[in-house]
Amino acid sequence: MRPPVLLWYFIAVFCVSTLPLQAEDRPQSRDFAQSYPNDVQPLLERYCYRCHDGDRAEADIDLESFETLTDIRKAESIWLRVDDMLHSGQMPPKKAKQPSDDERKLLQEWVRGFLAEEARARAGDPGRVVLRRLSNAEYTYTLRDLTGIESLDPAAEFPIDGASGEGFTNVGDGLVMSPTLLTKYLDAAKEVAAHAVLGPGGIEFSEFTSPRDWTEEALDRLREFHARYTEGGGGQTVNIQGIVFETNAGGRLPVEQYLLAGVVERDALTSGSKAPRQVADERGLSPKYFATLWRALGQSDVVSSFVIARLREKFLSTRVEDVRELVSDVAAWQRILWKFNSIGHVEVKDYGWQQEQDSLVSSRDLSVKVAGSEMANGAVATVTLRVGDAGDGSDGDYVIWKHPRLEGSGKSPISLSHVADYEHQEEALRRETLGKTASYLAAVPESEETPALAALAEKHGVDTSVLSRWLLYLAMGPRKPVEVVGRFETKILKAVNYPFLNGWGATSNPQITANSSDQTVSVPGTFKGHSLIAHPSPSHFAAVGWQSPVDGIVTVDALVQDAHRGGNGVEWFLQHKTVHATRTLAAGVIDAGGRREVSALSAGVRKGELVSLIIGARDNHHVCDLTEIQLVIKEGGSEGRVWDLTREVSDDILAGNPHADSHGNPEV
Repeated sequence: MRPPVLLWYFIAVFCVSTLPLQAEDRPQSRDFAQSYPNDVQPLLERYCYRCHDGDRAEADIDLESFETLTDIRKAESIWLRVDDMLHSGQMPPKKAKQPSDDERKLLQEWVRGFLAEEARARAGDPGRVVLRRLSNAEYTYTLRDLTGIESLDPAAEFPIDGASGEGFTNVGDGLVMSPTLLTKYLDAAKEVAAHAVLGPGGIEFSEFTSPRDWTEEALDRLREFHARYTEGGGGQTVNIQGIVFETNAGGRLPVEQYLLAGVVERDALTSGSKAPRQVADERGLSPKYFATLWRALGQSDVVSSFVIARLREKFLSTRVEDVRELVSDVAAWQRILWKFNSIGHVEVKDYGWQQEQDSLVSSRDLSVKVAGSEMANGAVATVTLRVGDAGDGSDGDYVIWKHPRLEGSGKSPISLSHVADYEHQEEALRRETLGKTASYLAAVPESEETPALAALAEKHGVDTSVLSRWLLYLAMGPRKPVEVVGRFETKILKAVNYPFLNGWGATSNPQITANSSDQTVSVPGTFKGHSLIAHPSPSHFAAVGWQSPVDGIVTVDALVQDAHRGGNGVEWFLQHKTVHATRTLAAGVIDAGGRREVSALSAGVRKGELVSLIIGARDNHHVCDLTEIQLVIKEGGSEGRVWDLTREVSDDILAGNPHADSHGNPEV
């Protein structure tokens, strides 16, 4: 309300100070008007005009110009000087003709009487009121008060205020306004307006002028607010392009302190001798949150869910020394019911930091990976199906185990009710197959000259699928190179303007890129010197392959390592592909930031067969991680050759040989 009050006050003062004095308010001066030409003017002509007429006017006083009383009223300051001179006897000068005592007295009384009457007539009139502006200092301090920004200096470019004749810089006569100064006022207004921030509550003023600083300022206020009742901890170490920092440096409620306060003050709160706000204030806790917590856990008559009911039951019986156990129970339920997301990475779906999870489902598929029917120590692997009560009472609850079964890769599911029959069939098949081992081994050498595997199996009276497994195991079969499909056709040169980053791939991805230098760069993602980076797409894999130029036993070393946390990790496969089948040497999944090494895997290969390292998006995630890969093949024997795909692919890319390829679906 300050500006309107000041405005109306200014208008009121301006209007009152500039009203003309009405004629009926002026005192009557008829005696002075009549006596001046009759009594006073003759004396002035006789004793004063000689020095103070229109020709001479010594001391800039021309008494001859005052013809009427109206003329005298226009120059009251001159008659004040006349009064001083008559009273002190300085005028007329000693050498000039002097008036008699009666004449001097008459002249003095008239001048004083006239001045006194004018003073009475103008009592309360301040005279001419100057329409003044704020001085530079007043203008600066006023804007600082209005905006709350102490660093504002809007008058920095204004001319210095003059001191006028009185020696003060805030006298109205000295506070002039010019077109140049008006322009500077407009510039100052723009500077002040740059600090204005339109917020939810209206216009506010910030010390800063950029939206980024306004955001940081608001976040600082928000952090300061939350820091009153929160604590640090619960963060995670994040490595983004080589920059390591902690997430969530603070902002979590110290649940243990609230639960401890509730346990310690439980009796007082239950009896009503203390209110939740009083307990919160005494312990520096949030009154609102503590009241909510006490209402949920401390008041048994409040209807709530079975989760809260279980926690309330434990809370009401917990002792001070057992509070940590209660905190662990609360944390366990938090993990089930809430998901805490990382902040800072832009996803297609923009979730908040805390995301609600619905853990109640009417049905769910359960699967357990069984390594084998017998463990290394001879124990039999057992899978048990069990159900339990959720804590809300078991009346009316039931569980149906729907279609329990065993599943294997590439095989039809086996219902648990048929497992016994299947076991008998497998045993019979095993005995039959082992009994024909000699026939299978006799057929193997002929496979090099007989590409039709079914005809070869029929000739020797063996099963085609089992014969193909023998050939895969022995690395035998027709000598025919594996056809590589899905080769990359588009060359990528000077990726991100680095001349040593080149590759093959699609316009976006999948891609295979090689760093042929010793330099490590971030593009984003960390590209180490002489490294290969695979970038799959949600629908296609990215792979590098080695087509064997030799027959024999080789060892395979491989590395899969996340190079940039862009998604949820990747899945990978290390495969040996022949004309007849594809054998998975190793496979797995790495999480974001993960790493997996495979060392000295042995494989029997023949000329033309393919060993590939394949990288795919995990769970078809829409954001695919950049992945560093290495594939090294060593020929058997100490003098055997070594093929390092990391360096060879880099050289081949520059030469134009697309050894990298894209698999729509790897054969696992």
